[in-house]
Amino acid sequence: RIRFVSPANVELFALRLLLLNSSPKSYDDAKCFEGHRFSTYRAAAMAAGLYIDGNEYHTAFEQAVRISRTPSELRYMLVTLYQQGADPQRLVESHHAALAADIQGEPASVMTELLHRLIQISDTHGGRLLRAHPFFADASGTTTTGSSEVERAEFRVQSAMASANRQNVQARY
Repeated sequence: RIRFVSPANVELFALRLLLLNSSPKSYDDAKCFEGHRFSTYRAAAMAAGLYIDGNEYHTAFEQAVRISRTPSELRYMLVTLYQQGADPQRLVESHHAALAADIQGEPASVMTELLHRLIQISDTHGGRLLRAHPFFADASGTTTTGSSEVERAEFRVQSAMASANRQNVQARY
């Protein structure tokens, strides 16, 4: 029996995929696919078609932007994708306009506020925290909108309502 491994732990997750889908005789053997030895389990799992790369996350996010999701929904999705292994910096840099469409101000202050809001979602969502990612390190040191207990509670209520709405929409289809 092989235990659960979070996709956020890339190498262990890739090793788990390899062990579930092949019969390696050693850990080094798990890094081999079709006669080629790879330097990482992730590379071997990708060669075997068992592991998706970051482009899958990027493609999913682009589709969400195209179907006109709200900035709030996109921010929540970014955090969820990060928890599954996506590169948040790449998503923010590629889609900052859509993520921050509801934030007013100068470009620098809009980006700072966007990063703060993403950190806030991550902090209340649990799991892997965005504040630990180097791209968010500067933004996590200060507090802005949403820093009080009341605002955090309001945010949790809004998140729960949005989740319930998504479940209702899915149930209809």
